[in-house]
Amino acid sequence: MEVVKDKPVAKKVTAPKLEKDGESAKWLEDRGICLQTAIRSGVVPAQKKYKPVIGFSFVDDKDNVVAMKYRSANGEKMFWWEGSVNRLWGQNPKDENLKDIEDTIVITEGEMDCLAIKTAFKDYANIEVYSVPNGAPSKITDNKIDPSEDNKFKYVWEDREKFEGVSRIILATDNDNAGDVLAHELARRLNIARCYRIDYKGHKDSNDVLMVEGAEICMSKANLEESQQVSQTLILSLPSPLEIYLL
Repeated sequence: MEVVKDKPVAKKVTAPKLEKDGESAKWLEDRGICLQTAIRSGVVPAQKKYKPVIGFSFVDDKDNVVAMKYRSANGEKMFWWEGSVNRLWGQNPKDENLKDIEDTIVITEGEMDCLAIKTAFKDYANIEVYSVPNGAPSKITDNKIDPSEDNKFKYVWEDREKFEGVSRIILATDNDNAGDVLAHELARRLNIARCYRIDYKGHKDSNDVLMVEGAEICMSKANLEESQQVSQTLILSLPSPLEIYLL
């Protein structure tokens, strides 16, 4: 008889004390992020060793914190981890007073871009947005993909149930070479026929659009449920400066 091994249980991690009025919270707000939206998404503005930090909590199916990813919130851009996890980041609680953008998932290159999109949509619709946990790779690899050895993109396979039955995956990666590489690699694993890409029209990323153009332009009152055929390219009805194209 075959013995089925249980999956290893991730160790719990203690999240820091949440500070709604500290330097970290102000840092988020200065970047255009709605603090309430950030906290509902799993963000913990806090202090570590007397320095302001932003904690991004990863939880299991029972809402236990199993890992924390931190970034400094004092002008430096430093990242570190407590615990280890290969999952997408971002909790998506729904506002029952808003409609759902169904059959659509957005994936960003970083947590701040994830929060920017959530902030832009917070008064309009519930939209499912996640960030990759480890940024973008530096170069494209065209090797055959074996899920058992695909360590850099293990989070895709660990969270594969999120994508089951979803027909539209929007890749909100950065407007640079690394963002191009990440979009390419994600599309290879998620079925290119259902993957779309945001064109930032000169902006670097979603948080940049939010800070420079504001929430209304970042979200542009887009109805992501509608699409139309334009030549050989599918484009969602998202006005300038954000346009989403099929890769």
